[in-house]
Amino acid sequence: MKNILYPFLLIVAFAFLACADDNTPEQPIFQAKDFQGEWFCQENFTFLDISFSNFRGTRYSNLETGLNTEMNITGRWVYYPSNHILRMDIHYTNSSETRDYKILKVDSNTLTFVDLQFNTQYVYHKVVGECELAIGDTFDMNNIDLIPSSFSSLNPHVVDVDNQGHVIAHNTGTAFVCAESVSDKNYMKIDVIRIPCYLKELWLSIDDIIAKYGTPDNIILYDEEDPNSNMMAIYKTPLPDTGLGEIQYVYDQETREITLIYTYYMYLAMYSDDVSYVKDNFYDIMLDGSLYGEYVGMIKNNYYISHFYTGESAALTYYNQIYLRLHGHF
Repeated sequence: MKNILYPFLLIVAFAFLACADDNTPEQPIFQAKDFQGEWFCQENFTFLDISFSNFRGTRYSNLETGLNTEMNITGRWVYYPSNHILRMDIHYTNSSETRDYKILKVDSNTLTFVDLQFNTQYVYHKVVGECELAIGDTFDMNNIDLIPSSFSSLNPHVVDVDNQGHVIAHNTGTAFVCAESVSDKNYMKIDVIRIPCYLKELWLSIDDIIAKYGTPDNIILYDEEDPNSNMMAIYKTPLPDTGLGEIQYVYDQETREITLIYTYYMYLAMYSDDVSYVKDNFYDIMLDGSLYGEYVGMIKNNYYISHFYTGESAALTYYNQIYLRLHGHF
């Protein structure tokens, strides 16, 4: 009887094991390269840029009203595939720590993990690109991998987007535009800056400026002792840049073309940032203590710009090609 029973029990045992194997969920297989790229999490307003072994990130404190930077981080990471742990050595401004994250899902559009310290799950979606716009510039969301059914701006104060994915920049700052399909979503990171806005306005007329910003606070002669001098339109409550105390547009009385623009700063820190920005991005020749050059990517014309700080006031002055011709700069 025992000899007959043993083979039967073995068959049942093997059958049970086979069924158990069939019902065991397949463990996901991730590779380190799957995490690389730029990601954004809408739940905690965090942007991550993960490279081969390093990462950088930014957490924003108020996405919908200004996207203020709350914290910047950098660090290194390593992935342990045996238990799907992503370990990050995170460096803050004045401290550092090591955090472990359990990876739940990674694909071309989504990175999902659990912060093991707080047992909190986060879902990051792929940032498919970054672009820099001046105020008033437009951009089309035409480089999204998935076929979106809707678009939305997470910071409409900075940029807005319509149902076709046409983006327009309104104010300085950072925004994320979301392209969402039935099953997934992607983001575009957009930085809106001041400097190119005024450079491009050097080739407008005063009528264009008034149509863009409304009636100036004041219009006076550029030189009060010379009735034939240029006119000056003054905006004391500048639009769209509230970081400036005043903007003056000087224009030719006959042609109504803008000849130069003064921008007076309310905050020294903002002035210093803008001076550094223009030195790094726009100009290549030092000329009489001021900066001169040609920014072919945005403006296919020469221009001239000076900056000054007296201890009481700080300003950047932009001159167009009319000024350059009159003063023999080219």
